[in-house]
Amino acid sequence: MTGRLGTLGATHFDVTASVQAWSNGALNYGWAFLPLGSNGWSFSSAEGATPPSLTVTYGTTSTSPPSIQASVVRVHNAWQYSDGGTKGYGNADPSGLAYVPGLNTLFIADSEHDESPFYSSTNLFAVRPDGSYVGRYSLASFTKEPTGLAHNPKNGLLYITDDNLQEVFWVNPANPSVKVGQFDTGRFGLTDTEDPKFDPVTGNMFVLDGALHKLFEFTAQGSLVKSMSLPSVMKDAEALAYDPTYDVFFVASGASTNIWEMSRTGQILSTIDVLGSSKYVNPVTGVAPAPKGLELAPSSNPNDGHTMSLFVADYGVDQKNDGRLFEISLGSSWLIA
Repeated sequence: MTGRLGTLGATHFDVTASVQAWSNGALNYGWAFLPLGSNGWSFSSAEGATPPSLTVTYGTTSTSPPSIQASVVRVHNAWQYSDGGTKGYGNADPSGLAYVPGLNTLFIADSEHDESPFYSSTNLFAVRPDGSYVGRYSLASFTKEPTGLAHNPKNGLLYITDDNLQEVFWVNPANPSVKVGQFDTGRFGLTDTEDPKFDPVTGNMFVLDGALHKLFEFTAQGSLVKSMSLPSVMKDAEALAYDPTYDVFFVASGASTNIWEMSRTGQILSTIDVLGSSKYVNPVTGVAPAPKGLELAPSSNPNDGHTMSLFVADYGVDQKNDGRLFEISLGSSWLIA
């Protein structure tokens, strides 16, 4: 902060400590000039010969994300999560993931369950981070094509994208079958509305459009903030996760086993390629993993020191009962914020 004091010129005050204290929760009473000595200061008005001025200079610091030490720690056969029908089908085509901390629940969307051979209204499943089954739900009253999920920490609601209707819906995660609200993404030109995720600082929502090859940012109420093109290597991007601690995204596509770590400006920081190993070939259909949903959530290991894992929804083959859920450790430095 710089103040101009009469004819004595500019005087500088470092207010970093007080601003940081306010940011940490201290009461903000502003600043005061107190007459503690024999000399005093006088200030003229803006119309005076020496008008006062105030300049505040500030800056931000960025934290580089730790290096990724990726390894697959668990694989769950999502096709065994029962849809409640008599045909024995489960979570066949998992297409979106969202972790709700208050429920310690990982929700998994299934975008194809209303079609052959399933013909089921069940299109949302719930499990614990360790893969244990919690329950199943129907979103069919408002969406038959849930392609992505996101938990909004600002209001506690669960958001759901539909790439047929180009809509974003939101529900109470304790009662996800009942729609609370929605907004239309098609009016902004989106044609393939995929996996949403939230920035807990701004409250804004990121949404992928695989057909347009872009990442969009909306307010939680559906106003467009901005968009950016994705790196060309990300073919038909369909899966998204966001780490607010390091301000990085994880992006994947069912067209590749790779998962890319990406900066806010669209720079690829690293490539996670562990799903490309032959040992992760699908035992039902014999294909490589097709990641179509991502989420950062607490590790399934309760003794790991609050480490965060990257969970991956493996879509498998379209309309085959072969869906899986992967848990990938990013390394001991990736901690829950």
